[in-house]
Amino acid sequence: MFQLKIKKSFAKFSKDCSGATAIIYALCLFPILGIAGFAIDASRLQSAKATTAAAMDAAVMATVQEKILQKSLGKNMKDSELKTYATEFLKLGLANLHTDVDCSNVQVKTNAGSNKIKLSADCGLPTTLGAILGVDKFEYTNAAAAEQSFAGLELSMVLDYSKSMDNNNKIEDLKVAAKDALDILLANNTNKKTRVGLVPYSRGVNVGVSRYSEMTGESLDTDDTACVTERDDLFKAFTDDPATLGKFTSKVNNCPNNDNPIIPLTDDLNELKAAIDKAVPNGGTAGHIGAAWGWYLLAEPWQTHWTGDSQPQDYDKPSLIKAVIIMTDGQFKDADFEADLGRSHEQALKICENMRYKGVIVYTVGFDIDVDDKLYPGEAVTTGDVLIDCAGDPSRFFNAADANELTAAYQTIASRLTQLRLSE
Repeated sequence: MFQLKIKKSFAKFSKDCSGATAIIYALCLFPILGIAGFAIDASRLQSAKATTAAAMDAAVMATVQEKILQKSLGKNMKDSELKTYATEFLKLGLANLHTDVDCSNVQVKTNAGSNKIKLSADCGLPTTLGAILGVDKFEYTNAAAAEQSFAGLELSMVLDYSKSMDNNNKIEDLKVAAKDALDILLANNTNKKTRVGLVPYSRGVNVGVSRYSEMTGESLDTDDTACVTERDDLFKAFTDDPATLGKFTSKVNNCPNNDNPIIPLTDDLNELKAAIDKAVPNGGTAGHIGAAWGWYLLAEPWQTHWTGDSQPQDYDKPSLIKAVIIMTDGQFKDADFEADLGRSHEQALKICENMRYKGVIVYTVGFDIDVDDKLYPGEAVTTGDVLIDCAGDPSRFFNAADANELTAAYQTIASRLTQLRLSE
């Protein structure tokens, strides 16, 4: 209604060409524009507050989770460290939401003896035409709080089944290590709140014969593997959008065979162990595809694909832990270059960062690798760099030189996740 009145007034003034009217119109134009701009900015402010609230909620939940995670490592984070973590996470969240909001003076309050954290920040939104009235910025304070107590653990184990795992009996070593971890996580899972999924990967992943059409929109020939690779859509490739919003391509067969498909979340220890025992190495190392499907098993938007007891819970469910363990014995180099999405390690890092932003804890395990080995001649990035950056923290990267260290790495991660479960 207000905008309609402005339009009518403008039309009336524009038709009057007399000098007096023109002067009055000129004098009134700036206030009218200022008032109109102020109304527009007021609407922007309401949207900005909602956006800030979402970013604050994500930041405080992530900060609580990081506090508990560090506690499981034997470290009690100081309030100053929590403030730094929350500030950086909030900045990342606002940037990902593409907002003009800028927040500063982040304050963190903790309760001794509990995992409760309160977060507040002073935020501002630059005005547009409202500046004509002397209002350059809307300022407001936003706050959020969170406290965790265990509601469930959802874990994806992303396992490298590339052909190099045939060397030196490494695939058998992986079977032992992975099953040991499952014993720690599921042996006493009487409340069935812990569920684990498996993502065997090499050049691609095997989505399972029964799911192939759902994921690709194509039928599967009798003798072919249910293998999928990247999505060729730049706007979908690094997100957790479900297959209903972007189908997957199938351009290779050198991926895990039809006896080694992905296993959605389950608490069935025997099913998981039996699946791991069937592991057969084949193909190259497309780590980004393994990382992506590890995320999909946990992703809220995939609830339409993984149903029943395998359905992942909502990201923002209080006290829920979502985690991924990405294991490899090589370098992330295999990618579909026709899709023009970047090299494998570049895609993997984007996927890891995006899933961490959604609150997923990422662990990485290198097995029989050289952390200092450069991925490409003349470039600085190393195998170790990729795995550390994917995890987001050096404490969540494990470098296993042999079978014993691989088993120890998986046992340590499983124990940490169990401690997270018990300490909340």
